[in-house]
Amino acid sequence: MQDAQFDQARLAFREAVWAGLQQEPKRIPSKYLYDAQGMRWFEAITRLPEYYLTRAEVEILQRLPTLWPSHLPSPTAIAELGPGSGEKAVLLLRALPEVQAYIAVDIAAEALDAAVARVRQSGWAGLSYGQRGDWVHGFKWPALSASRRMVAFLGSSIGNFEPDEARAFLHRLRRHAESGELLLVGVDLVKDERLLWAAYNDPEGVTAGFNCNLLHRINRELDGNFAVDRFYHVAPFNAQASRVEMHLVSLCDQEVAVAGRRFSLRRGEQIVTEYSYKYTVEGFQALLADAGWKPAAVWHDHRGYFSLHLAASS
Repeated sequence: MQDAQFDQARLAFREAVWAGLQQEPKRIPSKYLYDAQGMRWFEAITRLPEYYLTRAEVEILQRLPTLWPSHLPSPTAIAELGPGSGEKAVLLLRALPEVQAYIAVDIAAEALDAAVARVRQSGWAGLSYGQRGDWVHGFKWPALSASRRMVAFLGSSIGNFEPDEARAFLHRLRRHAESGELLLVGVDLVKDERLLWAAYNDPEGVTAGFNCNLLHRINRELDGNFAVDRFYHVAPFNAQASRVEMHLVSLCDQEVAVAGRRFSLRRGEQIVTEYSYKYTVEGFQALLADAGWKPAAVWHDHRGYFSLHLAASS
């Protein structure tokens, strides 16, 4: 990363942390969980027996060649927002053989490198590259002649948005979509609260390590002095809001410093680090329609835990 880009990214991180620690309740945007170390923690989460989301989505992607609607042409170019390790990109490209170009879009350079490398190592012969940027605010398609484009937003990342934010994000994608452009979105579904608790509060403490890494990152990058052992992780399900809420909870009254500013926390006070909204199929299809997309298909894993939604621009 160039120095100017690094400074800009660190400045944005600092401003978000400063603003978040002054809110009530305190809240830091979830995208800052995903630095290089955070991505390693998250990859470990996806391998936990309790964390059903990744396995359920992979199951659907493996069946995608038999599920794809016959009346919709396969895309020839895919932009994947937040590609993670690239595992699901490989499955998607195998399922859709007409794809000629794959673009991974992410704010984290290491994540982009890993995703693109995995696609290339899979033996896929098309054009593949990473585009670094905050995809929440848009990205640029390459100059491809006669391409049929699809945006893939997998992994239930849409659940990290507040519903109004999700609607605005989907509308922004629609506003910049060409006629006939497709959208593929992974959506976690409402289910038994015990399954949700187990998925986000694993007994091995892997999710806790992922969450606490945010404080370590603040210490590393923003000259913070968080005593990480003075916080604990908890992620209850808020049934009224239909979301899992990931928190870091202060074990005592304490004062912390971040980039020269000081903040106080009371014993039991929470820092919200992530929301993960759970939808019904009907509820998410209504959200797509409100944002200007035409729902085209929806698929589930065999247990009905997770869904993939395909939509088209009119």
